[in-house]
Amino acid sequence: ATTELKDQNFVDEQPIYIYRDQVEDIYIVQNCTFTRCISEQDYGGALRINISNGAQISIISTNFSQCKSSHYGGAISATIIYTTSKLTIDGSCYFDQCSAGYGGAIYANGTGQFILNAGLVINNCSSNVGGGIHVSFQSIVTAKFNGVTFKDCSSTYEGGGLYIDFQFDSDYIKFTGDITFDNCSSQYGGGMLLRFNSQRLEISTKFLFKNCISVRDGGGMSMYYSQTGSNVIMTGDTTFINCTSLNYGGGTQVSATQSGTVEIIGQKFKDCSSQYFGGALSAVIQSMGQLIIRGLEIENCSSLQGGGLYLQVWEGQLISDNLTVKNCTGRYGGGMFAFIGDQGQVILDNNCEFLQCTSNKGNGGGIYVNSDSLATCQFQINDALIKECQAIEDELNDVPPTGYGGGIFVTGSEDYNVFSKRFNLKGLKMIENTASRRGQSIYIAMTKVVEWCKLGIAGEYVKGNYS
Repeated sequence: ATTELKDQNFVDEQPIYIYRDQVEDIYIVQNCTFTRCISEQDYGGALRINISNGAQISIISTNFSQCKSSHYGGAISATIIYTTSKLTIDGSCYFDQCSAGYGGAIYANGTGQFILNAGLVINNCSSNVGGGIHVSFQSIVTAKFNGVTFKDCSSTYEGGGLYIDFQFDSDYIKFTGDITFDNCSSQYGGGMLLRFNSQRLEISTKFLFKNCISVRDGGGMSMYYSQTGSNVIMTGDTTFINCTSLNYGGGTQVSATQSGTVEIIGQKFKDCSSQYFGGALSAVIQSMGQLIIRGLEIENCSSLQGGGLYLQVWEGQLISDNLTVKNCTGRYGGGMFAFIGDQGQVILDNNCEFLQCTSNKGNGGGIYVNSDSLATCQFQINDALIKECQAIEDELNDVPPTGYGGGIFVTGSEDYNVFSKRFNLKGLKMIENTASRRGQSIYIAMTKVVEWCKLGIAGEYVKGNYS
């Protein structure tokens, strides 16, 4: 049976409750407007939806303005139960100035299908978590965001535009779509925050983050996983433009704190910044976690530590190839800052380039490496070019020393075992780097430097590839 709600205007009303629980049930909301509709009972300011047993609800050409809920879903709250149950929101719908505790415009949870179609705009909506949309799934689901725009959305805590939480232990989840975040803000994940607990997550979504802001971490996006052995791959065409954060990751912040692998492919960062750690990307990797970054392009980004990239690696591994970091600026590591702790590994594997990056009033124009565990960590360059990078001294202050290591600055504590060959720069090429004080190409401030320089053929582990 099909039920329709058409051509109606609702102003200052209580929410409409829509419950469908049979496979043949279809409910259509079309060409309606909901203005200042408010829920005083926690769920859905305009529509409170419950779908189960394969029923379907579609919302078409409907506008929601200034709708509110005290808890879940300022305009719409939806519980979708069973894999064939479906909620579809058409691209001709519009959400404006809606607010709630969770999901300023929409809150959706359950185990069914949640589909948003091309053209949908979530504008100026706000909440504590998920300023535009809060999605929380407890089982294998279909989630499609086919051309959705979040504009001027904000949250006081997580996910300024979109918050997604895949709560369940699953073998495989796929997240697809095309999403734009424009001028969204939050404490964590200015545009989007993603949490998941699955064995494999594939994200092929095309993302655009513009002018998004985080007052803590992840100006554009923050990502966390908690499942041991997870395998995550992001393959979509993702771009960050002019995104900023205060702490970690002006563009992206990744936390890989369990054993497993996160692979990020083909992301672009331009004009992004953080005040402290990683103008474009910040990653914390530990407990046997692995982060692989391929084909990243980072340009004109800045931060105090790591103008382009900031890495903290303990008992984990970072592998990078086809990486380009250009015209980035930081005090410690214009292109990249890497802190490598006990059993941590940072490997620049193939075709990594740091071009025209600057350490301003600090050290390490291209790369700054620091370790508190020189005896057990690893820093290896198999194929990298550092070209026209510079370390500029602080002319007004002698302490701490600055202007060292135009290409690379390396420092650390504990005695380094040169025969371990854990610091291996054999694949490094240096061209026209400069430093105000010393180390035009490289400056090493650690023990056993002489022994390291004598290792191999003509100091190959330090000097790199001059072929």
